[in-house]
Amino acid sequence: MAKDWFKRTPRQAPEAPTIEELIVLERFAEAEQQLLARLRGSSQDTHARLRLAEVLVQLGRGAEALEEYLRVVDQYSQDGFQDKAAALLQRAAKLDPTNQSVTFRLARISEARDLEYTRRIAVEALREASRTDSGRFSTAAIELEQIWDRLAKTELVKLLPAEQVKRLLSHVEIQRLPQGHQLARAGEDRAELFLICGGEITASVSQGSRRIMLRTFATGHIVGDSTLFEHQKWGADFEATKPSGALKLTRQGLEGALLGNPDPRRLLDALRQQRNDRELAQAIGKLTAGA
Repeated sequence: MAKDWFKRTPRQAPEAPTIEELIVLERFAEAEQQLLARLRGSSQDTHARLRLAEVLVQLGRGAEALEEYLRVVDQYSQDGFQDKAAALLQRAAKLDPTNQSVTFRLARISEARDLEYTRRIAVEALREASRTDSGRFSTAAIELEQIWDRLAKTELVKLLPAEQVKRLLSHVEIQRLPQGHQLARAGEDRAELFLICGGEITASVSQGSRRIMLRTFATGHIVGDSTLFEHQKWGADFEATKPSGALKLTRQGLEGALLGNPDPRRLLDALRQQRNDRELAQAIGKLTAGA
């Protein structure tokens, strides 16, 4: 009997309940402490932070729970999961519907979702614009994404809804401009508009033996609006002073963008709104008058 007693396995201490078990047992205070400890070791653990928010709700601490929900919303948005962020934010908003942080984030997420939709159809439009007569694409997908990334921040894109951006970009010609390339020369009669999408384009005129620089254009600037819409000749020389890119819109391309367009005026106004050609003409006029 004594030998049998000594052979008995020592009784093991019971395992501590897991976080999920504590929540099921409604031991929320203990669950909170374990979740906080986990987050101290890994602050990006969105699952743990979500569970913490739920536990805080059960503890009647809604304001703190909302802060945790908003942290997860921000992480989802940063990682590109706008739909998940919006769904969670709608859920979290019930804790305090009038909270300005909630309202601000809802607007920001909606804007990001709209921009992502525009990005998808804009890149596809650029892809079609780069299709050659043989059916191949002359521009690599990564370059199209880079063009869009630059254009997305411009005033033109902000002025136009996604479908108008698609119409415009489907009818442009993508041009790569090496440094020193002459985009246009003063006096040329070419009805073409250029949307700069990278690099630097400088407008200048000759006055006697001197070359006078008028203005430098960068991404988002439009030149040539007067040649396309008002049948004017180019008023200055335009040269790429850095390796640049531009989207060329010809009269034929403009007609294609306007064909069947439910709101052609909106597209035309957006293309005209910068009035860069007019400003250059005024500057040239002053130079001529003072010569």
